[in-house]
Amino acid sequence: MKLSAEQLAATAIDDNLVVNAGAGSGKTTVLTARYIRLLEEGGMSPAQIVAITFTKKAAREMRERIDEQLADLSRENPRWKEAREQLVSAPISTIHSFYARVLRAFPVEAGINPAFRVLDELESSFMLDQAVTAAFRQAAAEKCPHQAVLTEILGAQALEEGGSLSQQIRYLYKTLLNRGIPVAEASLSELYNELPSWQQCQESIAALAAGEAELAASLAGRDKPELSRTRQTVVQAARDLAALTEPSGLVELYPTLLVVTGLKGGRTKGHQEFVKSGVQEVQIILSRGLAPVLGQAVLDLLRRLDRVFAEIKARAGGLDFPDLQFAMWHLLQQPQVAAALSKKYLTYMLDEFQDTDRLQHRIIARLVQQGDIILPGRLFIVGDEKQSIYRFRGADVGVFNLVRKQLIRDSLQREKRITCNFRSRKPLID
Repeated sequence: MKLSAEQLAATAIDDNLVVNAGAGSGKTTVLTARYIRLLEEGGMSPAQIVAITFTKKAAREMRERIDEQLADLSRENPRWKEAREQLVSAPISTIHSFYARVLRAFPVEAGINPAFRVLDELESSFMLDQAVTAAFRQAAAEKCPHQAVLTEILGAQALEEGGSLSQQIRYLYKTLLNRGIPVAEASLSELYNELPSWQQCQESIAALAAGEAELAASLAGRDKPELSRTRQTVVQAARDLAALTEPSGLVELYPTLLVVTGLKGGRTKGHQEFVKSGVQEVQIILSRGLAPVLGQAVLDLLRRLDRVFAEIKARAGGLDFPDLQFAMWHLLQQPQVAAALSKKYLTYMLDEFQDTDRLQHRIIARLVQQGDIILPGRLFIVGDEKQSIYRFRGADVGVFNLVRKQLIRDSLQREKRITCNFRSRKPLID
């Protein structure tokens, strides 16, 4: 296997490395060569080396290339036959397949049935569609108060089967999972607490409305009936709001307040500012009082969906990719499990690291770090910021940059670059 100088430098095994390598730079060749060096020079066995690829196809290709190398070595030295035999069950896989391997090794600690099967994306998506329909029907049958709130605000049509709300709930659910946030741990934004209090909101719009009569007098001949009606809409909204004792009363007022948010102030000075301020006041009131109510209703639906979805998957005896990831993270919180894995797996090689998400990063850190320090020789990552294309699935290129900075903090030599492209052809370049 002939390597370029850059590729050879990237196969070093005595330290943690980050390799910047673009498409066509021979990443699989480098990963294969480094794997062989870990066996030859590092004295490791295939069972001690975790190699993570982005796809099953890439994992299969890497295993085949390593097998070819070991076949050549075994012809010269019979001791490599054992390594070749071990390669069949070596942890060379996608990250989710690695999770499944670990979870099956610690089923009691993980609290799962070791006979689970991994659901592919298509099957999981079909089950999620079933769960969305079942969750909405269940909420309707139970006359869920949160669903009643949403019906009042959005209209019954939005809550119909296959309606806009069910589609949005499904999207929010997937977004939470892709970002590594368990639905059970999701909460409303704390930014709501930074808005003025409910009482302050009421007082503010009441003060604005109290000045309407004086404004009307100052406008005199410039005032017109349509302008007056517009201002009176704001004044009436202020009166209605003053009569409320709790923000929950905004649900009934919502149709009226929605009209206020669409008012236009025109060009008449004084009147224009009054209407603009009225619109802003109502918008703040809706954000402060109604948005959290709606948010809580949405959260309730998301949690109901999560329970129903989990039941459907349990009946099928399956776990999907987010299930594997959450289960792995919770498993690693047990010190005895983390210690056992630290002894079992001595090094981790991860390809396409630019498409790692935040939870995957925390899991990997738990596997390779002792405190805040990455143990020597434990981590080898390959990636290219320009090829990060899976943000819609929760991938965060910032993770690649974060780990890169962590690795080169003490030594710039830990970063290697492969700049040659072996897919280039002279006619294309010319």
